[in-house]
Amino acid sequence: MRYRRGDTSIDDSFARFGAKIYAIDTIDSVDVRSEMKGGTLWLWLACLAALFLFLGARALASSVGDGIQWLAIGVALAACAYFSRRRAQKLRWILFLTTSNAEAQAMQSEDRDEVLTLRTAIEAAIMTRRQAEANRSA
Repeated sequence: MRYRRGDTSIDDSFARFGAKIYAIDTIDSVDVRSEMKGGTLWLWLACLAALFLFLGARALASSVGDGIQWLAIGVALAACAYFSRRRAQKLRWILFLTTSNAEAQAMQSEDRDEVLTLRTAIEAAIMTRRQAEANRSA
């Protein structure tokens, strides 16, 4: 067993990711990609903030007392949008396996080291499998 954690395991014959099982001898290559993950809540909050700030500025231009509430709401929404965006953006690491048929996303994680350890284990299993096949045919 080259790797085992939860329902993910790698040995010289199979790579198991929960219900997905890949035969090591069918895997041609392993690739790790990164992707920024983020929601759109911050964008909606920013649009609302812009609207309230616009309404507040417009109201202030005509009468001082009326626009302060709108501006306060706009600033509060802008702050919420800022913190929501910072919290929502997380780097996600994705492990792809390429076979002769297609490319498949095997797993994803926010833990870079876990994904790189999996890639190393799969590559080692592929090399062991190919060396064993070469020794049999020689």
